[in-house]
Amino acid sequence: GVLLSRQEVTMSTVWDGRVADMQKQGTPVERQLNGMRRQFQGYAIAKGAANTDNAYQLMDFSLRAESQANLAKAFPSNPSSPLAYEKLTEDERNALSGAPKYYDKGFDADVDWWLKNESAVTKRWLEWARG
Repeated sequence: GVLLSRQEVTMSTVWDGRVADMQKQGTPVERQLNGMRRQFQGYAIAKGAANTDNAYQLMDFSLRAESQANLAKAFPSNPSSPLAYEKLTEDERNALSGAPKYYDKGFDADVDWWLKNESAVTKRWLEWARG
């Protein structure tokens, strides 16, 4: 995002939130969603962790549609709950790359493929990067 904001490059991969910040600051930048890789996140509680009841309460709160919609209004992050999109205006929904209307423009990473091929791909990439 920094190189884009300085206009040192004409194209780059960048997080949605960074694009939104640059647009608010007046940087002439637009996002292109065709071919985007959809990204997913999750919560986990480590086995034997302290305060697991509090962790579950945080997860419960964070995964509520209202909480996710409010977060998306404050910072352009994609809700994981489809119900959260219903709590946003059309303009708020359409500002998010994860909005239902854009779903068909992206793809999911093939996690199984990467698990099987990570070492080989990393080796090839390092050979290429080192010249």
